[in-house]
Amino acid sequence: RSDVVIVSMHAGAEYSEKPTGRQVEFARAAIEAGASAVAGHHPHVTQPVEAYAGGVIFYSLGNLVFDQMHRQDTQRGLIGEALFRDAKLESWRTHPVRIRGVVPELAEAETS
Repeated sequence: RSDVVIVSMHAGAEYSEKPTGRQVEFARAAIEAGASAVAGHHPHVTQPVEAYAGGVIFYSLGNLVFDQMHRQDTQRGLIGEALFRDAKLESWRTHPVRIRGVVPELAEAETS
């Protein structure tokens, strides 16, 4: 028993900016089973975030501290933030991270 469940998901195709069908299926099943949030990792690049059935799915947060310097797309990541009031997910957002060398620093939010 717990008030909030956050699932860590190690899944996805490396370097793919889109979640696989299995990632989507697993993450949504976790939310449907009672998780409030799913935090994905493994692809080394960021993937979309989805609000789903009262929860949030961060499909891949990308890298945070990693020495994978041979690819530009692995030099960015996200920090996922979820705010709860009692057991209810109240809001969520992401904070972009840029990796310089192997040191993460908060990046300016990109706007469209």
